Amino acid sequence: MPLKRSTILIIDSDLGSVFWLGQVLDAAGCEALPAKNVPDAKSLLAELKVMVDLLIVRSSMPGAAAFAESLCRSQGSLKTIGLRADDEELPAVKPQMDAWLHTPFVNDETARFHYLGLISRVLGKGLMLSAVLLATAGDFR
Repeated sequence: MPLKRSTILIIDSDLGSVFWLGQVLDAAGCEALPAKNVPDAKSLLAELKVMVDLLIVRSSMPGAAAFAESLCRSQGSLKTIGLRADDEELPAVKPQMDAWLHTPFVNDETARFHYLGLISRVLGKGLMLSAVLLATAGDFR
């Protein structure tokens, strides 16, 4: 019986970063769902009727904290990773996250291993890291 693919919802207005990370996660055996804002993410989840294993969201995005909290309550075992830039201030109500990733993403093999390693630790399962490097080598240079 095949293993269940982790479903990861990525919400950020920088769609280039969202799609890049989505490709990396797909190559690692995950199902990545991109959204540019919280309302789009809500619509996507309602349309697909899927449970999410991991939420990766820009922490300063309007409604991010409330959405993450609501999704955690409704899905129970949901894990969360916040995205933030080094120069970005956290909102007054800092969302509770399991981990943080800094952006902009660096598109090299070392960075991909770092991002996937963090995501793997938060999910509590191994991702196919070597497959990612083979599948995406040269795609982002």
